[in-house]
Amino acid sequence: MSIGIPKEHLFIVDSDGRRIDTEELVNSFPDSDPRVLLNDEIGKLLYVADLDLYFVTPRPNGDQIRQKLKEIGLPRLGTELKRHQ
Repeated sequence: MSIGIPKEHLFIVDSDGRRIDTEELVNSFPDSDPRVLLNDEIGKLLYVADLDLYFVTPRPNGDQIRQKLKEIGLPRLGTELKRHQ
């Protein structure tokens, strides 16, 4: 059985455990930055593997699972639109 987790309970942290605002992080890099992998009408995608950022998923027992991020995307449109390459 799977338990749904509200979006506000999912977050990104740095190596020290401080929360990172995804939108603020993505928008802090100009399009000319080599870290920007993609920026089009669908969204913006950043390479962040070297920044030691982690996606945190809380567990029902209070523990957290941290997964190292390689990319962070910020969609401009709804989630139903997919990019095919």
